[in-house]
Parts: sequence; C-alpha cells; structure tokens
Amino acid sequence: MFETKQTPKGKTTYSVEFKWRAVQMYIEEGWGYKRICQEL
Repeated sequence: MFETKQTPKGKTTYSVEFKWRAVQMYIEEGWGYKRICQEL
C-alpha cells in the first residue's frame, strides 16, 4: 500500500495505531501524501 522507513525488526513490523494513522493521513491528504512519500 505505502512505503515507510525500515524498523530494526523489518518493514512489516508496525503497531496497529501507526497503521491507522497512516491510513487516515492517506485519506485526508490524498495525492499529497503520495507525493511526500515519493520525495522522501
């Protein structure tokens, strides 16, 4: 779905709260959020 910075335990190790925050940000920001990810 979206890329995030790697954690010591691996890419897929995230808390549920973090996932929900990311989803909410994606919905609210839309294409702007995608642009930020590409710039990082």
